[in-house]
Amino acid sequence: MLLLTINYNGETVRCSTETRPLEHQWHGVVSRIDPIIVRSNFDFGGYLRVSMPTVRFTPALFDPAEGLISVFPPPKTLLAVVAATDSDEASAETLCSGTLVRTRWSEKEIVYTLYSNPYLPIPGAREELSVQYSANKSSWHSSYQNGDLYLRTSTDGATWSGSVQFVMPGGTSLASWGPTTNLVTGFFTRLCTELGLTLDSTHAMASPPVVTGTVSGNSLLLDVADGVAAYFGLFFWIDPESMTLHLVDNVAETGTPIDYGRFGFVRTPVYTDMVPVNTVSDGTGFVYTVGESTFGQEVSAGQGLYATDNRYLKKIADYLAKQQIEFTVPESYGVFQCGRKASFIESRTPVEVGAEMLMRSVQYDLQSKKTTLIGEGVIA
Repeated sequence: MLLLTINYNGETVRCSTETRPLEHQWHGVVSRIDPIIVRSNFDFGGYLRVSMPTVRFTPALFDPAEGLISVFPPPKTLLAVVAATDSDEASAETLCSGTLVRTRWSEKEIVYTLYSNPYLPIPGAREELSVQYSANKSSWHSSYQNGDLYLRTSTDGATWSGSVQFVMPGGTSLASWGPTTNLVTGFFTRLCTELGLTLDSTHAMASPPVVTGTVSGNSLLLDVADGVAAYFGLFFWIDPESMTLHLVDNVAETGTPIDYGRFGFVRTPVYTDMVPVNTVSDGTGFVYTVGESTFGQEVSAGQGLYATDNRYLKKIADYLAKQQIEFTVPESYGVFQCGRKASFIESRTPVEVGAEMLMRSVQYDLQSKKTTLIGEGVIA
């Protein structure tokens, strides 16, 4: 069962795909929610991402007289937490959280996309997060400009956070990012310093490889780190609650639990807000059109050369050549995790059939009430 908790103007609104009283009353105003998928950017490693779902609400949620959120037009943004349970409310697993951004609304449905910003904290209730950009950490402006490398944030427009580097300039030597050595762990140590994070490399390889090469063009730091990690068969994720970047060897099954509920650092989509307006005044008369506004910035990412040790290309080829198994199990939220092994037994037949998989991707489909695992393994 989907449990979607929304915070609007300090009030908690509990929504679901069905109306049901649990510990609290949940209202069936969600007509559909897309599957939530957790996987690394590449099969062989990289940034562990959570695909944020699109949520479709019935217009009753925003009924001006009797709606749970009695505001119309529907609010542009809503803070939300997506959880799921196959029993009671107390055992619900939080799968992801972030800001619901209105993307389309009509007489039949109100559509929001859930997203979290890859670098910015999610503002609290009644807070508005302001962002400024800079190329040199001294001259700041509110709109991104080509050449900007740093950003800072504020919730009151007066007190600003420290500057965070979010772009790596073209021509940067990757080896120079290691504080004392140019090992891959040194690169991620420097990355964490720039992003204000702590590095946990407990489950990275015992003998970290050397990183060499140069970034060819201005690139988002996480895009560069994504390529570095994937090349060496590593994957990583960021827990924004503890502000920790976890770096894990993709080959070894570590058994380390991953808390899907605290992914606050995932890719922000560029989204379009489509509003059901059929008449727009241009100051001299009326034109008939559909209102459309595009939000979001995009920084081009240059392709760097991450190492000269080509043995890692062989590792990538080995990953891609392995058999992948897609396995669907009944609803079981928060149990299966990327980078861990899953073992299966088919006990309904006279002869038991064993299967083992190193999970690369986990998909939670709350609409169909099933969990799909994708990874490498063998069915005996």
